[in-house]
Amino acid sequence: MNRLLIVTLLGIPVCLLSNAFALAQEASELQFIRVSDDGTHFITSKSGQRITMWGVNYDHDGDGQLLEDYWHDHWDVVTEDFAEIKALGANVVRIHLQLPRFMKTADEPNDANLTQLKRLVELAERTGLYLDLTGLGCYHKQDVPSWYDALGETDRWAVQARFWQAVATVCHESPAVYCYDLMNEPILPGNRTETEWLTGELGGKHFVQRLSLDLAGRTREEVAAAWVRQMTSAIRDVDDHHMITVGVIPWAHVWKNAKPLFYSPEVGGPLDFVSVHFYPGQNDVQGSLDALKVYDIGKPLVVEEIFPLKCSLEEADQFIEGSREFTDGWISFYWGRTIQENEEAGTIQGAIIAQWLKYFQQHAPQPIQVPAQSSLQRPNILWIVGENLKLDLGCYGAQNVHIPHLDRLAAEVTRFTRVSSTSPVCAPSRSAFLTGMYQTSTDFTEPVQGKVLCCEAPDAQDAGRRNSEGRCCGTLPATASRTAV
Repeated sequence: MNRLLIVTLLGIPVCLLSNAFALAQEASELQFIRVSDDGTHFITSKSGQRITMWGVNYDHDGDGQLLEDYWHDHWDVVTEDFAEIKALGANVVRIHLQLPRFMKTADEPNDANLTQLKRLVELAERTGLYLDLTGLGCYHKQDVPSWYDALGETDRWAVQARFWQAVATVCHESPAVYCYDLMNEPILPGNRTETEWLTGELGGKHFVQRLSLDLAGRTREEVAAAWVRQMTSAIRDVDDHHMITVGVIPWAHVWKNAKPLFYSPEVGGPLDFVSVHFYPGQNDVQGSLDALKVYDIGKPLVVEEIFPLKCSLEEADQFIEGSREFTDGWISFYWGRTIQENEEAGTIQGAIIAQWLKYFQQHAPQPIQVPAQSSLQRPNILWIVGENLKLDLGCYGAQNVHIPHLDRLAAEVTRFTRVSSTSPVCAPSRSAFLTGMYQTSTDFTEPVQGKVLCCEAPDAQDAGRRNSEGRCCGTLPATASRTAV
């Protein structure tokens, strides 16, 4: 049953604002995100509204465990973390999927973890968070199977393509998926042959891996282009609408004259937008901004990793504010501990993280929506606020009325941001919003057989109303309604 909650003030039912300003407290239904027609920013698919991404990397918990290490046995932790992330004002979460957890063999995906991924997508839908799905991770070297390490480049790429096809098959229908990030910080070898697919360790994790061990006479651009084509083709075989990107190390931040490799004309064609990982330098905000500007190539640009790792919070803020003109999103980090928990830790690290999370929350570009329940089950409540009942809904004391329009809106979990009416009392536009029936100032139309609009106009007395009410607002006394009043 759909339920309509009507609030009362001083014993008077409160249905509408005097100026018909209405708000619904549920999270709005997520829309697919795509690149704008001019290719410069992100928009929502239905409304066409511009959207700025503001979120966190959810790469591991406070103890260093990866998501797949605990999402089966401690799903409640994931649920709580998503609620906490939402409360920070985020609209996107970057998830780091580990290839060893999703491929049992070179040919067989791990169905149990694919099922859990689907569960994660559904959680994101309920919470109102988009997912940046980064794949092919081998962060814990000890978890990488020997069969995968032993593969040559061609066979390794084939496994990676099967990984992406399996993931995209699970996720392709969901509007909660913001994008597929093909790999975290892929790199290519130089002139010498390498022996290890993974590079150095950072905090017990290997975040960077090579696409090839040997260029074998090819240019780095040729290898990168071939890999991007193979991965994107695998995804596009099952998902032709979600965006694809690659989160890269900004070499222009290391070497002044460096140019984008993965976002060069030779490589970046299949990629929908640019993702770079920036940690602004101390006393060098302008230098960091100049390096970021190198990646402003005419596609949407997202700083997919940012944190005051090398700089102060004030400098990180200057970097973000200085890049707003040409940047379409910033994604920081959340490691499963709230502002309060970080403060209570009593450590320098906890204090820095707490301070940063406060900044992050205060600067969120989207209104913060905190789920009402920790279960994150979307409540079927439509909350409408106003000064009094008057003629708009009550019709001289009627306790139950037909309001099919609100029934439908409640069922669709519609989020109202503004509803305007020509006058505060008994106006056609106001009544039409409530009932879904029109021309109510001159006559009224009764919904029949479950239809919102009907051409029939029954006599007022036959409908159970006094003649004096025949030209009021088109609301009808009734013994039952699908929405509880």
